[in-house]
Amino acid sequence: MPHFSKSRLKLKANLSVDKEYRATGYVNMRTPWNDELKKYEPMTEAQKATCENLYKQLLDAGAEIGVTLTERNEAIDVREFPKVAYIPLFTNKPYDADRQVTSGYQAPAQSYNAPPAADTGDDIGW
Repeated sequence: MPHFSKSRLKLKANLSVDKEYRATGYVNMRTPWNDELKKYEPMTEAQKATCENLYKQLLDAGAEIGVTLTERNEAIDVREFPKVAYIPLFTNKPYDADRQVTSGYQAPAQSYNAPPAADTGDDIGW
C-alpha cells in the first residue's frame, strides 16, 4: 500500500517524453483554508518544527520518496491504471543561511541506480 497518494491530479501543461523535468517535494502540514486571504493559513512554529524534524529523520535514514504517476481510466482496480512516470525524490542535504551545504553533515551513502524490480507489477516493489 502506498504511504502517500492523491486520487486525482490535473497537470498544468502537457508533458513530453522528449524533455527533461525537475521534481521537488516538501514536508508540509495541511492548514485551514482562509476565505478572506484566498489561501491556506501559514503553518504554526510547532508545525514547522515537526516538518523539519520529519525531514531530518528522512535525511538521516537515507530515505527517498518514490512518486508513480498513473493515468486514470475506467478500470475499477487502480493497479490497472497505466503507469506514465516514476519519480524518485532524493532527500536534499541541509543548507545554511547562505545556501551552502551545511559543513560536517555526512548523509548515509545512497545508490542512485534502481535495484532490480521485484515481480510485483509495481515500479517501487509494493
